[in-house]
Amino acid sequence: MIRSMTGFAQAEKMAEGASASVVIRTYNSKSLDLSVKIYGGPSELEEKIRAYVSSRISRGRVELKVNINETSEDVKNYEVDILRAKAYYKAMTGIRDELGIKQEVSLENVISGGGIIRFQETYLPVERYWVPLEDALASAIKELMEMRKREGENLQVDLKARIDFIDVSIDKIEKISAELPQIYREKLVERIKNLTKGIIELDADRIIQEAAFMADKTDISEEIVRARSHVALFLETMYGAEPAGRKMNFLVQEFGREFNTIGSKTSSTDVSHLVVEVKSELEKLREQIQNVE
Repeated sequence: MIRSMTGFAQAEKMAEGASASVVIRTYNSKSLDLSVKIYGGPSELEEKIRAYVSSRISRGRVELKVNINETSEDVKNYEVDILRAKAYYKAMTGIRDELGIKQEVSLENVISGGGIIRFQETYLPVERYWVPLEDALASAIKELMEMRKREGENLQVDLKARIDFIDVSIDKIEKISAELPQIYREKLVERIKNLTKGIIELDADRIIQEAAFMADKTDISEEIVRARSHVALFLETMYGAEPAGRKMNFLVQEFGREFNTIGSKTSSTDVSHLVVEVKSELEKLREQIQNVE
């Protein structure tokens, strides 16, 4: 079952000491392109996040935003700069005495000086944050994969219709090509008769030889066999459990090579028209596969 590369999901989980929220957006990309932005929590979390996501998503542009919030009082501390407070108080009382102001210098006056009380955030061990974060990542990725799977099912219907068209076209090309040797023979006989005005008696064996040579020169049986093999492998890949995008894209390229060769070898207008139609479907296949993981 194929999956789309586009999707969105979010999740939030809590554990003792911290909570974690995750937002994931994914887009089309030839390879895995992972962007991680973390707000709060120790920097060591990024490496764990990258390893976790990379083991579950194989392809696409992945934008991940993570918010870590402290829920433990143990990590919320305030630091007081006593020396700064004393210096500020001394300066304030000096100004007061110099100006003859009788008003007392209050605690509020001292604190208003700024920089005396500072929030000092400490972090729990990385594993304490990883507990809610891993849970949130698991939930978000599960939701993301379900969305990508639903979109992939719609893509699969379209891809199957196009590959079926190509498969039927291969049968038509093979049938037309099987009739070409007899057509070559008839055209050769007719051409010689027209050129010689019936004066020269035709050598039947030589005619057969020439027709066989022309048929061999334009033989596309190997291309037909390989094209059918590509159809089977394409369907096997599309319905398989592994990510299919890269392999399917490669097979479309191989299809293109086979039909280019068929088009260059054939002298049949009907086959040429079929090759043009197939190549048009291949281009549409290629465009759709860019959305497949």
